[in-house]
Amino acid sequence: GYLLSRFGCIRWFWEVFKWSGTGWVSGGDDSEAAVAFLPANDAFCHIKDAMLRLEQRGLLAKYNLINQIHDALMFEVEDELLREMVAEVSAEMVAPSLVLIDPTVAPGGLSVEVGVSAGKSWDKMGEIR
Repeated sequence: GYLLSRFGCIRWFWEVFKWSGTGWVSGGDDSEAAVAFLPANDAFCHIKDAMLRLEQRGLLAKYNLINQIHDALMFEVEDELLREMVAEVSAEMVAPSLVLIDPTVAPGGLSVEVGVSAGKSWDKMGEIR
């Protein structure tokens, strides 16, 4: 079978259940992947949408995006653009999702708080508030 996310992404699973001798039980080779797929896909697609909006505005190039690692965007931004970049990128990252909408939990779209760190190297980074 497969799972289809709210973003339209599909993932096939071949062994979510396994035969126990008396019936099918959970714990097949794909069972953990099936459980993890939808929340992981929601997170990935949410950041992807933010990156697409930033790209449409020319901000990924302006602020020198160098990598996306899991849920973080890494920039090599010029010092004089740092505050501007933090404001612009943070605003896109926390913007409510147009897809992850729930009438009770997130009627205006799910919005996720972000943290921002900066420094001349990874070992010198500090949180910006």
